[in-house]
Amino acid sequence: MNQVFDVLGKPYSISGLRGVHDMGCRNPNPGLNLDINEGSDIRKLVNDFISNQKFCCDGNKRDLEEFNFITLVYTRRGFLVSYPMLWVHLDQSYKVDNIFAKEYEGGPLGNDPGIYFFGFAMDSAYITRDYTKTYRWMNKEKFYRCFQ
Repeated sequence: MNQVFDVLGKPYSISGLRGVHDMGCRNPNPGLNLDINEGSDIRKLVNDFISNQKFCCDGNKRDLEEFNFITLVYTRRGFLVSYPMLWVHLDQSYKVDNIFAKEYEGGPLGNDPGIYFFGFAMDSAYITRDYTKTYRWMNKEKFYRCFQ
């Protein structure tokens, strides 16, 4: 996470999963979604969020006890016709899990084609990341235009 901050600075916000819920959960908890400033301690914010959680069901409790997956959001939504979007996903040890970059195009009815992806392969037998195998894809023209 600190290496990401060295390259990109602090994100505009962080978000996290809502968590798994039992069927029929009547009052699901809100997910983690916080704005960040230069002085924010992201690890503390995430740990406080988890420790202050009042579990809404057994499924939610099980899921959030193992929860530390967060997304660093480097996107400011705007009303421009085109703007870059960037998300860095961190695993429970705050290491980069994957990165997505897109370019929003076309105003309110536009789309957001991908321009960059980096991620680790998943070992589906053990549901863990294989950090020796990576996937990477890039549209160089759009990437360099958006992230000069």
